Formats: sequence, structure tokens, C-alpha cells
Amino acid sequence: MKTEPNEPIFDIGWCECASLPLLKIPVIETRIVPDARFSMLHVFHLSTFKDGDDQMVSFGVHPLLGSRDIEIYAVAPVTSRRLVTVRDHKRQWCYGIKTALVIGPVRKQIELFLAPEPEAEIRLALAATTLSKHL
Repeated sequence: MKTEPNEPIFDIGWCECASLPLLKIPVIETRIVPDARFSMLHVFHLSTFKDGDDQMVSFGVHPLLGSRDIEIYAVAPVTSRRLVTVRDHKRQWCYGIKTALVIGPVRKQIELFLAPEPEAEIRLALAATTLSKHL
């Protein structure tokens, strides 16, 4: 089947299941946020440490909404730190990491900001611009 240059590669809803394989997260409930500037991963037990010259961050994730039974822990190098708007329009400093995202047939490298909010209604808030070439 031949597609037009501006034709979407696949359809996506506002709520999807995604995977973050480099963080060993096989499935995570994800909400696509059209007006978000940054993608946010809501985490717990966030801590930073040095590994040689690299700043690293370790954190835990509850990948399924409404369930604290499953905990996945990950470590990643910090790529940036940014003041972002989180829940209730509060501004907070968040660490950024780069990782792979798999959603539907798409696999791509993305930047995620880690928000220490384990009670958030959304586990992964994905900025729509992250997938704009694929929508």
C-alpha cells in the first residue's frame, strides 16, 4: 500500500500502552498530552549519584495505574535538568534522561523528565510533539 507524504503512519488515541525497553519497563500506561511541551515520567524513590564524571539518577516506577503491587527500578544518566510545570500548575526542577520509547509500530529515542509524583493520575505523560512525525 502506498502512502501519501502527510498521511499518518498509524492511528493513536489519547491513552495508550507503551514500553520503555532501556529502562526495563515492558508496559506502562501512557497518556498523550496535546499541549505538553515535555514528556514526564512520574516516579518515586528518586535519587542522584555520580558514576565517574557522569551524573546518574535512580528511580522507581509503578507502571500500572491503581496498582502499587508492581515496582520497577531503573538507573539512567542525567542529560539535563529543567524547571517544568507539573500537577496543579506548580513548577518543579526535574531531571531529564534519554531513553527508547515503543508505542505501536514506532520505536524512537526520546527525552523524558522525571517527576517525583508517585500519586499522579498519569504514569507517563507523553507530549504529542514527541510522536508528531508518526501521527
